Amino acid sequence: MESIEEPMPPVEITCRTLPKQAAETSPPTIHLDPPELSHTDQGSAWSLDGLPAEVYERWEAEAIQKHQQAKAKLQVGSTSTTRTTGLHASKNDNEASSNKSQVFHLSTIVTINAEPTPQARGISIGASLEADSSITPENTLAPRRAFKTAAALQSPYVEIAPRIMSFKCSKEVCKVYDAVCKFTGMATRSRSSNVIIINYNATYATLGHLVESVKPRGKMKNTVVEIGIYVINGKKTRAATRRVLPLYVSTLLQHNQSGMTAIGQVFNKETNHLHHRQMILFPVLQKLVEADEHSGHYFLIVLNLRNKRFEVLDSMRNLGDAKLADCCNRIINCIKSLWSIYYDGTNNPIEEYELVNIPVPQQKNNHDCGFHMLMNTEYWDGRTVPHFQEKDIMNIRKISTHKWLSYDENDTDWKDILNLA
Repeated sequence: MESIEEPMPPVEITCRTLPKQAAETSPPTIHLDPPELSHTDQGSAWSLDGLPAEVYERWEAEAIQKHQQAKAKLQVGSTSTTRTTGLHASKNDNEASSNKSQVFHLSTIVTINAEPTPQARGISIGASLEADSSITPENTLAPRRAFKTAAALQSPYVEIAPRIMSFKCSKEVCKVYDAVCKFTGMATRSRSSNVIIINYNATYATLGHLVESVKPRGKMKNTVVEIGIYVINGKKTRAATRRVLPLYVSTLLQHNQSGMTAIGQVFNKETNHLHHRQMILFPVLQKLVEADEHSGHYFLIVLNLRNKRFEVLDSMRNLGDAKLADCCNRIINCIKSLWSIYYDGTNNPIEEYELVNIPVPQQKNNHDCGFHMLMNTEYWDGRTVPHFQEKDIMNIRKISTHKWLSYDENDTDWKDILNLA
């Protein structure tokens, strides 16, 4: 209970202390004697036993009214705002404190007119006061964190936008390419043309082959293609999802020489683990005219273990071409035969895989097929193909030349050879 500080006893108020006119017009007053002046059995001056019945009836009527107001506020509490609720609560607190002051200051003037008592309706004074000051505030939910949808795999049937690629050349790239092209036109058997300018672990290319491959309108030599394949594979081979096989593998398979030792080493399960890859790429150099050794054309065959199919990427033809279809079938039959020997019992049976043509950018001449094939080999991931145009081939030649020469495994003094030191 709340402690109450007892004030000084009130003085006696009688009708004789008021003017005669005021006494005639004022309502009846309550006569209380100080404790020291009254020694009867009516108790303390603060006792409610001596109050007239009209006071009780007035208090009970006010309690009923407050209870009805509180009940109405509870019914509309869900639609009222927090600010309105706060105003009602403060108002109720003031009214409750006013009621308490009326209880303890019994010397004030009261009126006689009153409404029916709360007891007649079965409501106590304490319950009415408690309901008046116990307004439930509006239920406000705590703010929730923003919902972020999880990443989802895109359907393979949805058309994917082409990959936008940039082929801008820096000054260093242009400088190296110009230095290489200065050797254009030199004698084929000259001393400079036979100098090894790129030498990796087991792959090398001479200056003459590099110049003939990267110069404007130059045709790619097979030795330079092997250099490009080596760089595409890179150093990370253990956990790689793609594996590009050397060019000589498809050359031997075209001639049905799958029993060669070099082929067995490439397909060896214990060393290469091809069944753990998602894509195995076979660069192909096909001779279009048997009598002309310089009439070769480069394209790409892919064993896609993830999509369970064979794929062909050709920058000049499609499977409607008889020579392309015949060359692909010959190589694929050899691959299936080797797979049944070296990877029998694995979870990747390829006997039922079909050949699918992949649309790629088409060349408009007869000398850029090598760079088209290398671009498809480097950027084809089973879903998107590289997007480049014929005007980009010149910059691709420059970028490739600088990348092959500056590869960290090249142990030659290529800058001295090109007079760039």
